[in-house]
This record gives sequence, C-alpha cells and structure tokens, in this order.
Amino acid sequence: MEREAEHRQNPSASEKGSLACPTCCFKVLRARSLWVKRTYALVAFCCLALLFRLTAAKAQVACALLEPNNSHAEAVFFPPDTELQSTIAYAGDRDFYMLIVPPSKPNIKLTLSQFETNYNMWLINDKGKRVAEASSPKKIDETIIMNLIFPDTYYVAIFHPKNGFDEFDCYHLIYHLSDYQFRSPSEETGELIYFPNPASDRLYIRLPEVSEQMLCATLIAPVGAQRNPLYVFPHSNFWACNVSTINPGFYTLQLLTNRGKTYTLPLVVARP
Repeated sequence: MEREAEHRQNPSASEKGSLACPTCCFKVLRARSLWVKRTYALVAFCCLALLFRLTAAKAQVACALLEPNNSHAEAVFFPPDTELQSTIAYAGDRDFYMLIVPPSKPNIKLTLSQFETNYNMWLINDKGKRVAEASSPKKIDETIIMNLIFPDTYYVAIFHPKNGFDEFDCYHLIYHLSDYQFRSPSEETGELIYFPNPASDRLYIRLPEVSEQMLCATLIAPVGAQRNPLYVFPHSNFWACNVSTINPGFYTLQLLTNRGKTYTLPLVVARP
C-alpha cells in the first residue's frame, strides 16, 4: 500500500511523458500551423510582387513599341475600332498617329483614356492645321467628335501641355468611323425625340442610343390600316423623313432600328 501511494505521488518518467503528451502535441501542432500560415503568406506576397513586376514590364514593352513617332513624318498608322496603347516617355515627347477618313464614312469619334497623367489630344489635317482638340484640365477621357468631316488623311497628336511625362503610365487611344453622325455625351437624352408634330414637310427623329440606326419608318393610317413607307435619311444629329406627299390626317408612326427595336408613336400630318 505504501509503495502504491508513493508511486502515485512520484510517477515514473514514462508515465510523466504520457501525461504531458496531449499538451505537447497541441503546442507542436499550433506551432506548425503558424509556420504553415506564415509560409503561405510569404509565398503569396512573392507571387503578387512577381506578377506586378511582370505586368509593369509588359506594359512598358507594349508602350515602347510605337516609338519613334514624334512628328508627322514618323506618325504611326492605325486602323479604326482598334485600341492603341502608348506612353509619353520623356519631357517634350509628342506622339503622332495617322488615320484616313474615307468619303463613305465622313464622321469620326476619337477617345483618349488616361489614368495618372492628364494628356491633351489634337486632330490635325494633312496641311498641319489643327481642326479639333480635347484638352480638359481634369484626368478624364478626352473625346473629339467631327461629323461630316472632309475625307482626307488626318493626324492625332498626344502630348502633355506642360511637358510632363510618365513612361509607365500608358494611355489608350481608339477611334471610330461611321456613315451616321455621332453625338456628344451632352446630347445623350436616353429617350426618343421626334418633331414637329403636327408635321407638314420633314419629320426629324433622334433615337435613344448613338449606335442605333434607322432601318425603316412607316405611317399607318387608322382607317383601313393603310401603310405608307417613308424614305429615311441622316440629317445632322437626327434622322429625317419626308411627309410632304402624305395626305393630312392622324397616323401611327412605326420605326424599326438596326437593333431590332420597334417604336410606335402618334403623328399628325397637316398642311400649312
């Protein structure tokens, strides 16, 4: 009995290890868990740093491919509907790009997107005369819209007004040509507009979206449902229809666009 009591009070070394084992295992597992978390965090940080360096190097290489283009003679030609990326690489640097406006599409819209550096954009004709510019003092997209422009070769100049530059800050330049006229953001109403009503000669229509084009217009008479197709043609920032040959009366104007949308509007044809 005495030995048993003494044994309980003074356990052997193996028994001490067995009793302390759960606590030790918990500490070891906890230490390993912290080590694994720190390792994963370090690996993730290294991967992000490498990705950032690769992205910056890729952007720098893509922007540097367009140099030199510092004058009309060195202007880089680029087609419409294609985004171009470049950068102002040093103080006083100016980037020139050449584009051609054909007679079939005399309407042009240029957009310059920028991030940290505020650049200006000029549109210059073949004789070196500036015909349009976009030079907002804020870091926002610059836009030039020229409708019914003379078909010719033109140049786009990108530069900083105070000779600022950032070789790592790429700007984005794109332009579109069209046979219909573009509208500025201030002219966007988001609703269909048509006037005059009553109409006696020409009827003018503005569609809600710039990319919409009028395919056909039809006047439907309330009696007999007679359909009168109208000739539609672009006029300034509107679409125009000639109603001078339509008999006076109340009609329903039906419009069909290139997006498959159909608009139905009331219209009165009258004579002055």
